[in-house]
Amino acid sequence: MTSQEQIETLYTTSIDIDIPAALWLSANSRMHWRAKAEITKQLRWLGQVSARGAVGDHVRFKECEVVVSVAYPRRGRADPPNSSPTVKAILDGFTDAGLWADNDSEHIVLTSFQREPEPTGVKGLHRLYITIQGTAETES
Repeated sequence: MTSQEQIETLYTTSIDIDIPAALWLSANSRMHWRAKAEITKQLRWLGQVSARGAVGDHVRFKECEVVVSVAYPRRGRADPPNSSPTVKAILDGFTDAGLWADNDSEHIVLTSFQREPEPTGVKGLHRLYITIQGTAETES
């Protein structure tokens, strides 16, 4: 942030990201490391672009909690924490965008997962509703 004056405040933001089937990583996925690395790279870029579009460079969290609501393509059984490889790559992209200095436990004190009640209704499409709340430095 390049600001003359920064104010520390409690701040909340939400970032919604659509993840097509080709980019969805699950903790249950078994794929070649090179293919997984390429998908992770694309997800990280998607996270970076999404964060910059949502908050620009006007907010930098010092300490926060992240709640991830996962909307699945259809109703049925689901295990939201299995989305952790996808979410990890997205949060790495948020780090690249400057939302926080690092995505370690000093900056992100809690990451929780829940299921979004309504499905996306589009075959193969998952949607992440990511809510971040915590202490942030904002431009005045």
